[in-house]
Amino acid sequence: MDQQKIGHFLKTLRKAVWCRSYGNFGWRKDYSMDKQTEELMLKVADYNNEEKNFFSKRMCIMFIIAGRFLSCSLRGARAALAANFPARPCAS
Repeated sequence: MDQQKIGHFLKTLRKAVWCRSYGNFGWRKDYSMDKQTEELMLKVADYNNEEKNFFSKRMCIMFIIAGRFLSCSLRGARAALAANFPARPCAS
């Protein structure tokens, strides 16, 4: 290949790449959601937030119940041990 053919090929290639890149940029810049799609996406986001809040509250309540159950169980175990092994008076 001679130098002119190579230069013409590179010029065409650069032009094609530039047009495609510019076209992609213009598409992204001009893209906007229609009103119905935007409302749907906002509803989905709100539903997701409500579901997350509900799950967080449920986990908090379950954690509190588990803590109280554990506390009561430990008190019961301590009382059972105290009944089986009474404290001895200290010898003075």
